[in-house]
Amino acid sequence: MLRKSTERYSQYAMTIPRLIFLFLFLNVGNCYTQNCNTDSLFNNFKADIQIEERENGGVIVMDDDTKLSFLLLLYNCPVQNLIQYTDDSNAAIRSYIFVELLRKGLSEDIMEQILEQHKNDTAKFTIQSGCIRTTWTVSGYMQFGAKLKSSNELTAFDYKLEMEGLKHKNVTKLKVDGIRHGLVDKNELLKLDSLTFTTNVFKVLSFTLYVSDQKFKSSDSSLTDEMKQAIAKAASGQIIYFADIKAAYKDNAIRQLNPIRLKLQ
Repeated sequence: MLRKSTERYSQYAMTIPRLIFLFLFLNVGNCYTQNCNTDSLFNNFKADIQIEERENGGVIVMDDDTKLSFLLLLYNCPVQNLIQYTDDSNAAIRSYIFVELLRKGLSEDIMEQILEQHKNDTAKFTIQSGCIRTTWTVSGYMQFGAKLKSSNELTAFDYKLEMEGLKHKNVTKLKVDGIRHGLVDKNELLKLDSLTFTTNVFKVLSFTLYVSDQKFKSSDSSLTDEMKQAIAKAASGQIIYFADIKAAYKDNAIRQLNPIRLKLQ
């Protein structure tokens, strides 16, 4: 009996400090919540990850929309706020957050506690970079991140600079409200009278629109009546393409832009 009581006391003695640690960090995080709006920024990022997994057969490609929401979260919110998300229900999210916490200067003792907590976390997720797909377990991804950190290979990011780079990179984003991850509301798309973009870097000279097996050509930037009728009749989930886009840049050079793939919601 004495031995059992001693064992129970030891278990409680080990559990209580961990509970106190968790309580302190959750409350420290709460102190910052109003300043950086952590929950809202995190929910945006999580929604983007879930959309990617749904649209890509469970694979995360980290497109520009998802990268931007992730960078906004990391740039605006301190380590104390982000720790709680290493326990998120999504395997990729708790893995990504942990590695970025390391990049942001997570202390070694907290790192060890999180690694211990997830040492048997065999939940899997798949990411794609270019043509390469890799499937990780949460524990494997976290351990790999910790290894990079210990060998000084986990370089720091300038989150603000990365966000600026994404904004400058995305010059061919259609001037249509609500496009994210290549998904567009059909009614919003039908408001577009000409193929115009969110930047004024160039002017569209001609393009071709593909709707199912239909093909429409425009000799300028205008969406013709036939194009709009085809879009209006297309069902939710239909893929449409703007292709063969020729545009004149400010230097008068004529170039062909990459095709734009959209899925109607």
